[in-house]
Amino acid sequence: MAYLPFEYLKEKLLSTGLYDDKEDSAALLELRCYAAGFQALGDEIENVLQESFPQTAEDDGLDYIENKYDLGFISDNPEERKRGIIAASKIAAGSFTQRSIET
Repeated sequence: MAYLPFEYLKEKLLSTGLYDDKEDSAALLELRCYAAGFQALGDEIENVLQESFPQTAEDDGLDYIENKYDLGFISDNPEERKRGIIAASKIAAGSFTQRSIET
């Protein structure tokens, strides 16, 4: 997904009437850098979102969840790891007792 692509940023900048449409202008060169930075940030945000949920996590997210909840070794297979994490997090009878909430 493109986050604030160069063409979009260029259109907004030029619509102010303060800048020329010269491809080698300092403003447009700087704008290309901003667009690249926004893209890198957007890619990282997508990765964090993907790794935050067991259903979509692939690497670091699975490791984090397994370690956080002390699940130990489940499998080398990512799909089996996901199923194991999801199974371990299911709500069961007694999930919302005072004792279970305090521990």
